[in-house]
Amino acid sequence: MSEEESESGVQIGAVPTIEQGKQWLDAARSGSRPWRDFVAISKVSKPKSLGDASKRFVANVRKFRSNYLFVFAGLAVYCVLTSPLLLFGLIFVLFAMWYIFRNDGKPVSIAGREFGAKEQYTFVGLVSVPLFIVGGAGSAVFWIIGERGLH
Repeated sequence: MSEEESESGVQIGAVPTIEQGKQWLDAARSGSRPWRDFVAISKVSKPKSLGDASKRFVANVRKFRSNYLFVFAGLAVYCVLTSPLLLFGLIFVLFAMWYIFRNDGKPVSIAGREFGAKEQYTFVGLVSVPLFIVGGAGSAVFWIIGERGLH
């Protein structure tokens, strides 16, 4: 199976290295516009039409995409840190995925039955969904989207 490359040069399907993560973060940080411009309320005006609003929205997102990324990341970190069950669920999923990946998807034997990689991933998904629901992941996502929309 051949691995494709994304626009950023990272192989799709490959686990990114810490160095690639640092490069991506540096690129996002360097593409960030001044925060003074990002929050300038004096530049806000009523659009003339729905088409004008659409064009302005797209232009704003393109111009400030790195700023929006950092706002979104900050709100996501806040949500995870203020919800212990959500934090536990995230740690569980990350650890379980890391464990399955580290073992190259080798079967795991539990109570005399072998579970392959697909069954292990299914188990992680089935356990994580209730954890995230009880932990409030849905409300956290909608809160983050709502907070970003207030800008």
